Amino acid sequence: MNDKELQSAKAAAYRLLSFRDRSCHEIQSRLCQKGYCEEVIDNVLEGLKYYNYINDERFACQWIRYRLETKPMGEFRLRQELKEKGIMPSVIDTAFEHEFPFQSQEEMALALLKQRYGNEEDYDKTMKRRMGGFLQRRGFSYRVIHKVITQYMKK
Repeated sequence: MNDKELQSAKAAAYRLLSFRDRSCHEIQSRLCQKGYCEEVIDNVLEGLKYYNYINDERFACQWIRYRLETKPMGEFRLRQELKEKGIMPSVIDTAFEHEFPFQSQEEMALALLKQRYGNEEDYDKTMKRRMGGFLQRRGFSYRVIHKVITQYMKK
């Protein structure tokens, strides 16, 4: 491992972190794509962790908060996104305990339906199926979807 390569890898990692917080796995993957050797990547990650520039727990909490503010979605989809970003299941569980408003799943889903479908009066099986698919793609559980659609169609 030469010093120039290490400095270049650090600069690349800092550049990635300048846009938004990232998970350890994301940094590792991006540096690997850029062609840095494993020893250099490990050294860079160790330094970033030491100075708390990367922290998977903090990243998971921020990701949940950000996604709920910008594009509300259910627990299942958020968990899937965090897994794809390389966050460990135990870290995901901890982040959800701190950041995810479990009691408002139905409220969130109902608000999404109102935003998407407005005050439609004509409900049929096709519309109900579309609503269910919409909420399912947003990561809501079947229980929440069924409850919210039933409530929405009664109004």
